[in-house]
Amino acid sequence: MFRRQGARSSTFRGAVVIIAMMASSCQTSLRSSREVCPDGLQLVQKKIETGYEISAANHCQVPMMVELLMGQLDNLRSLDALPAHRVVAEGSVERMVTLEQIDPRSPARFQSRLGVTWWGATPPATQSTYLYAYPFGGSDPRRLVQGVDGAFTHSGRARYAFDFEMPIGTPIVASRAGVVLLAVDGYGDGGFEESNRDEGNGVFVLHEDGTLATYGHLSAGIKVRAGDAVAEGDSLGLSGNSGYTKGPHLHFQVSTQVPGGFDSIPIRFRGDVVPVEGELFGPYPGPRARAGE
Repeated sequence: MFRRQGARSSTFRGAVVIIAMMASSCQTSLRSSREVCPDGLQLVQKKIETGYEISAANHCQVPMMVELLMGQLDNLRSLDALPAHRVVAEGSVERMVTLEQIDPRSPARFQSRLGVTWWGATPPATQSTYLYAYPFGGSDPRRLVQGVDGAFTHSGRARYAFDFEMPIGTPIVASRAGVVLLAVDGYGDGGFEESNRDEGNGVFVLHEDGTLATYGHLSAGIKVRAGDAVAEGDSLGLSGNSGYTKGPHLHFQVSTQVPGGFDSIPIRFRGDVVPVEGELFGPYPGPRARAGE
């Protein structure tokens, strides 16, 4: 289960694994795990009577599946299968392998390296049967200006993304419960220029099934931070026009982790709906309107 953590900076410091996600016109993208977890993983080596115990310390604010690769083993043998894989809970230390010294009278040496197989406690889903709530509030439905296979930018990894046109300042809410993996904040209005590609505000929410929701082009002043647990309908911030965009809108997509990045996956919204370009949808009805569902 995810748990709420204190707010932390999303500045970029130690790399663990490369994550790349180009989110159509939303250039609020994950390019490196430094963005997701400033402190990253730490390899912990402990000398014990019979050899060494190798552990992984997870300083991030979400659980991770960690892989330990062992290189050179001189005068040592592993008592665990290699490479070793463990789910390491947020803020915890997990033993990965125990190395036994073969000849205690001779020197022992080893090489090891940690990597992240996936973020979260479970392997990422490759498809979703979950029906998502519309990720915006207010009193009016909003027009879908670009949907699945949109000719403008919804191709490749962003094929299954949705762009909802809306005025700046529309409430943006969590479409599904999860934990905030990253919140990017502080940018003003953008525009359709190359210089704006990496200057979009956005929120990335990791779900229990390992999928990741992207909420892009938000206004500065995002209300959540990395490690925050959010329920469906919780406020994330306000819509905006930050980043690489032709006009104010919300970019929303759900992605699954694949080697080297995240690929968007097909989803349906509550009511078993796949929004169609040019039509009106939403808004999020609020918990009272959903009572009894």
